[in-house]
Amino acid sequence: MLELMLDRHVIYVLMGMSTFAGVVSKVVVGRTLRKLVAAAESMGKSNHPLMRLVRAKFEHTCMISEKVENVGVFVDKYLYEYLKWSTVYSSV
Repeated sequence: MLELMLDRHVIYVLMGMSTFAGVVSKVVVGRTLRKLVAAAESMGKSNHPLMRLVRAKFEHTCMISEKVENVGVFVDKYLYEYLKWSTVYSSV
C-alpha cells in the first residue's frame, strides 16, 4: 500500500494541497485583519450626530463613574431611546 502511494506521489500531492490551503487561509486572515484595523482606526471619526451624542454620553459616564460594566447595553439603551423618540416625532 505504501509503495503504491509513493509510486503515484499521492503523499506529495496531499502535502502540496495542504500547503496551498494553508497559504490561502493565511492570505484571507491577513486581509480580514487589515480591514478590521482600518475600521478600528476610523471608528472614532464618525460625523453622524447620533454617534457623536452616544460617544459624548459614554465619555461623561466614564468621567463620573470611571467605568461602564456593559458597553453594549449602554449603547443599545441610547439607540433605543433615539429610535423611540424619532418615531414619536415623525408621527406628529
